[in-house]
Amino acid sequence: MGISYQLHTKSSHYPNKWVIGIVIRKKTKVKGITTNPSNTLLQKELLTTHKKLKKKDKTVVSTYSIEPDTITNKIYHVHIQQYFTDYHNLLNIYSNYIGGSEWSNEIKDNRPIVNCYGKYGEVELYMIDEEIGHLGYINKINSSLTLV
Repeated sequence: MGISYQLHTKSSHYPNKWVIGIVIRKKTKVKGITTNPSNTLLQKELLTTHKKLKKKDKTVVSTYSIEPDTITNKIYHVHIQQYFTDYHNLLNIYSNYIGGSEWSNEIKDNRPIVNCYGKYGEVELYMIDEEIGHLGYINKINSSLTLV
């Protein structure tokens, strides 16, 4: 997988779990045209992805918010605060979700991130320094939902 950054930190709210921040920008193909999925479709896909994560990591918790990149274009992206115990399972499920396989280390806005680009979008992992502050950030436009 070629990842050298350790971006997950111990959770202060869930004992024996790690926490990481995730941003997903997803694309879909409809009749050969690449487009962005609707808010409703993203919610369904996130529920399915959460169920796949739970198959190997029974204690996974996903708190997410879907927000538009620009309000007029209806292009959405997802912010997730992910609690987990199996890091490799997390990487495998999210890379499969976007049709990618290779994770790479990058620096974005002076902070390390791990990225995976795939046929259906991109996933970006980043470290969360303060969990409550990050929840406030992902709730800035829409209220977050938590999947247990």
